[in-house]
Amino acid sequence: MDQNSKLIEAAKEIIKYGKKLTKAGVIGAQEGNLSCKVGDVILITPSAMAKDELQPEQMAVLDLEGNWIGGPHKPSSESAMHVAMYKMRPDVTAIVHTHSPYCTAFAMSGEPVDIRNSAEFAIFYRKVPVIPYGEPGTHAIYKGMSKELVDYDTLLLENHGVVSVGKDLCDASSKCSTLELVLRTYTINRQLFPNRSNDLSQRELEKLWKFGRSCKHGIPQPAKKTTASISEQYI
Repeated sequence: MDQNSKLIEAAKEIIKYGKKLTKAGVIGAQEGNLSCKVGDVILITPSAMAKDELQPEQMAVLDLEGNWIGGPHKPSSESAMHVAMYKMRPDVTAIVHTHSPYCTAFAMSGEPVDIRNSAEFAIFYRKVPVIPYGEPGTHAIYKGMSKELVDYDTLLLENHGVVSVGKDLCDASSKCSTLELVLRTYTINRQLFPNRSNDLSQRELEKLWKFGRSCKHGIPQPAKKTTASISEQYI
């Protein structure tokens, strides 16, 4: 498959998961952004366009330095963050950023998520750090991110939202949507039983963390080398 064909397939995947996340209420009308790294370029959703109405030819194409090199529409305002994250984690090929209600509510607290009464959270996340606030659409948004992204695939952005990286869009979007569901359930639990947390024991948590690592949840994988070149014609 040539590079242009790969970009078209990647665009279709972005549309597929954009629709899924919108339907699930994880992404709003014009907010959030998704991207894929395809060889030596990055395909990203355009700025201020509904993710469930996009067409493949509307995607923006960036080089690995963040220069806009293809597509009819301006790239997402968070393009700089995506580019920086791909540099921090060369093993990942997809990034999803959302402003989903529960994740964003927790991000507003400025505190990392460390839930100890949920087996699912322990397996998939262990902990979700929070990155100090940085103005959206600027380089400040990812300041201090590199030290956390080494060990965690999902991060809260203080007063802003959540971002996940993955081996593909299915992986990255699942991390965002699963965290949203876990935090919703945790919030219901706190409301119904404010004086009873029923935390798992440290021993059980360590077993679940180990199981999560064995399933490769949240653990960086070795980067794969690519020989794909930039094609002359983009979507």
